[in-house]
Amino acid sequence: MAYILGITGGMSSGKSKAATCLAGDRVHIIEVDGISRPLLDIGSECYSDLIERFGSQICKLDGQIDRKRLARIAFSNQRRAEVLNEIFKEPLTRAIKLEIMQGRANRCRLIIVVASILFEQEWNKLCHGILNISAPEQIRMQRSLRRGFTERDASRRMSVQLDEKERMRLSDWTIYTQPTVENLCDSIRRLAKTNKWI
Repeated sequence: MAYILGITGGMSSGKSKAATCLAGDRVHIIEVDGISRPLLDIGSECYSDLIERFGSQICKLDGQIDRKRLARIAFSNQRRAEVLNEIFKEPLTRAIKLEIMQGRANRCRLIIVVASILFEQEWNKLCHGILNISAPEQIRMQRSLRRGFTERDASRRMSVQLDEKERMRLSDWTIYTQPTVENLCDSIRRLAKTNKWI
């Protein structure tokens, strides 16, 4: 039976990088951000709900949802972020479960679910253990700016995410992404070896 590991952490903490440290044969990585993108397409089950709740201003001229505009509005306060999570919760939960089934069908030994809102959406209940990836807020801000976010947008998004102390309390393990990627991968691989995930 595959071990299902949830990897979580705040914005730009290094979650995806942490998951790639364990990439290899019989490892199935589920990037929730990636599988959420088709749910923004015209005709998807979330499309009309998003426009109804956030208004037509989230759309481009061709009707497609502008991801940056949606994020700017949805993460402007806690309540709007909760509404966004509510719209995506059931469709994404189904998609994650399907990905887990695929990983099991492929006889993977380790299945990794990568999501910043793992606890908020209760996806931790699909996992056997949770690894929190942590980094100082200043470092996360620098990374967010390099990814094209404005400081204001990054600050807003960080402010509506779970408090780091609470995330650490809820997680089984916490690993810091500093000082280097090599250190991060060494720490994660040691943890994986100790727990016989791979």
